[in-house]
Amino acid sequence: MQKATLKKRVHELIDANDDEIISAIYILLQVNNVENIRKESIEKYNDELDNAEAAIDKGQFITHEDLKKEVKK
Repeated sequence: MQKATLKKRVHELIDANDDEIISAIYILLQVNNVENIRKESIEKYNDELDNAEAAIDKGQFITHEDLKKEVKK
């Protein structure tokens, strides 16, 4: 379905003031929002992981044992 046709159909459904249809549209919008948030979270995690791996490759890291030694000082 083309975007303009879809928009027109959605407005018709909302104008019909059918509570079940409005609720269904609302749920779809919420699910879409959750999917976008999940996608952004995954992308952020992947970026942080890439940065951490790059730091490790450069030797910019500390082991857990070394950290414990530093804390005890």
